Amino acid sequence: MLLKSQALILKKIPYTDHASVVTMYTREIGLQRFLVQGLHKKDNKNAYYQLGNTVEIIFNLKVNPGLLRIKEISSLGQNVAYDSFAIQQIKWFYLEIIGLCIHEDHSDPNLFDFIFNHFQQLEPSNNLVYLPLTFLIGLGMQLGYEIDWHSGLSKSIDLTTGQPSTPSTPNHFKTDVWMNQAIYTITQGNIPQLNKTERRMIVDKLTHHLQHHLFPQKQLKSLEIFDMLNAD
Repeated sequence: MLLKSQALILKKIPYTDHASVVTMYTREIGLQRFLVQGLHKKDNKNAYYQLGNTVEIIFNLKVNPGLLRIKEISSLGQNVAYDSFAIQQIKWFYLEIIGLCIHEDHSDPNLFDFIFNHFQQLEPSNNLVYLPLTFLIGLGMQLGYEIDWHSGLSKSIDLTTGQPSTPSTPNHFKTDVWMNQAIYTITQGNIPQLNKTERRMIVDKLTHHLQHHLFPQKQLKSLEIFDMLNAD
């Protein structure tokens, strides 16, 4: 059965001299692996398969287990058009988070749309440095770990429980009131005025929140992007 789906390129692993196994996050059937041949030919479509690209694919959905094969692929969004250093670093950050949070059996069109749209928003703008914040906040909500940030406008929150913090709450799971106010502002569709240090502090808290619930044994390797990206 032929199926058409939007997809996000997550991983590409060499399989032979002229083929790779490409892991995609698809809207219709979640995470899938595809065998893509001819990537090193002169007329290849290798540019479509760069990590973080948003595409539309047509493929044959098999009943038997095994790698799927793509019949057609086309680009959706800008993809390589905005190949700036900052955008590429944010893509790597997003990809690492997704790789730790999304599992093989995770097929959720609403979650896919949220992630897909965030990748398509990656283009040069004054708000680029805030996109990782909106991504982390929204991803927590989509995955069922939403926090009532409004309740923290006047009190610190324990990120492990979503309740007011206590003296026993570890510092890396305890938010400050100004953080809650900034995050709440973002959830209302507005951009708070934050400097580089404040943005990085909020990113750290939000990643600790996801890490606690979804990948407690893993460590992120891409957080250093904010030291290079968040210049005032």
